[in-house]
Amino acid sequence: MSCSLCRLPFTPHPTSTNPYPPPPGVLSDKQYRYLTYGVIIGPHLPTVVMTVKWLDQGLFGGFTVAIAVVKWESYGGTAMAFHTVCASILRHIFDCEDESVPSLVKLSEIQYILGRPSPGIDGGRFPHVKYEDVGDEKLDVRPYWYFEEGGDLMRFDYLTFKQDGLDWALAKPDM
Repeated sequence: MSCSLCRLPFTPHPTSTNPYPPPPGVLSDKQYRYLTYGVIIGPHLPTVVMTVKWLDQGLFGGFTVAIAVVKWESYGGTAMAFHTVCASILRHIFDCEDESVPSLVKLSEIQYILGRPSPGIDGGRFPHVKYEDVGDEKLDVRPYWYFEEGGDLMRFDYLTFKQDGLDWALAKPDM
């Protein structure tokens, strides 16, 4: 349940029936709310771009013409899910910030060019992008992802991430 751009986690929306929130004190209320909302982009959605909330337990919820629930991981890959600002950055990079047909076509092709995001412990990660080599910080978040005990859902180790001095990465540009 990581963003396909920054690889940081989503936090469960209050409507989640079985939430797994981060430990108290790790995130501010504003950070928590920010990490709850996102955008899913892809050719297999009712719309190419869908605003969603993280419901936890592998599910995003959103509204198109009707209420839609999207399973994050299925059939050997994951949905392209992004935090709101991460989606805006991606759309700016690909010059498809509007809702025109050419922009939506370009957005739906991203998955075919970059590959479907990986499943499992690398869930959400584009297969040919070396995230840990990007930027001056060379931040590798892979060691902080793990599978819940006895389960198949990914979890993020917020406490170790914070203890390692990386909590600065949880502050997004619009906060």
